Amino acid sequence: MANTDLVNEKEQIGRDIIVNTFGANYQFIESQNRFDSWDISGQTHNIDRGDKNYFIEIKTRDFKSTKEETAFLEYKKFFNLKFIADAHDEADMLYINTFTDGLLYVWNLREIKLNDVYLTIKKAPKETCTDVIEWEDKLFIELPMTKGKKYKIKS
Repeated sequence: MANTDLVNEKEQIGRDIIVNTFGANYQFIESQNRFDSWDISGQTHNIDRGDKNYFIEIKTRDFKSTKEETAFLEYKKFFNLKFIADAHDEADMLYINTFTDGLLYVWNLREIKLNDVYLTIKKAPKETCTDVIEWEDKLFIELPMTKGKKYKIKS
């Protein structure tokens, strides 16, 4: 299977996990572009506070949630997500990581404080969906696992 097919399959697995886990409480709209800075969006309805838009970026990890003390979010992905969220009435920006131990973590990036995170440069593939992998230095935000909300994945 080509790398592009593997990435598309992993993207769909992550989206399906979120819809299965939270779909009874929320209505989701999936991004039609697999390479957008967001995977799913929607709107919450609250009589007291009004409607609130949100955009979700999902990462499907191939390891247990206890492997790392932080989750890595590519800064460029965060920047693009913030751009689209700000253009939609400062929508919430949610970053979700799913793990092989049946857990997922959710960070509302609007609630994360700068002193809660670390910035780091790591070697990473220049592009994800390619069969020829070129490596480059990329800036990442390290989100502490302790700042994420933990949920059990529903089948």
